[in-house]
Amino acid sequence: MPETNSRLGTEKGVRSATKFSNLALGSIIVSAALALLGSIASFLSKNKTAGIISLTVAAIVGLSNAYPIGSSAHFYSALAGQGKALTVDCEFARPYTTTVYVSDVSQLKVLYLTEEKKPTFGSPQLATDNLTTELQQLRTASNNVTVAQK
Repeated sequence: MPETNSRLGTEKGVRSATKFSNLALGSIIVSAALALLGSIASFLSKNKTAGIISLTVAAIVGLSNAYPIGSSAHFYSALAGQGKALTVDCEFARPYTTTVYVSDVSQLKVLYLTEEKKPTFGSPQLATDNLTTELQQLRTASNNVTVAQK
């Protein structure tokens, strides 16, 4: 398969998935720690401090709801996994027939089109929800043609 600047199945895709996963986990941990500090400040009658901490927690939670950090982690992880699976399919297909080639090109097109639909602000909808199904349908169609030719 030709080298591209895409994140499909590359270390860059895995790093993006890890980065967003760490951001999601970090925001959860920071929010929980600040919520605990805010509660303690409230019990100690430090109302201004508790209020500021509560506003900070609300801002962190609001930002993580508006920008889909967890969805982005899942998105890049799914793309990297499917890209690696396609690479393995290409490397181990014996014999590498025209039918298999056409199937692999079709799968690569689906991955590229899916990559353009990454999650954005206010849109946690994942373009990868049906990705596995689409790719499996292409693989099955290729296998059916190969079996029919034998």
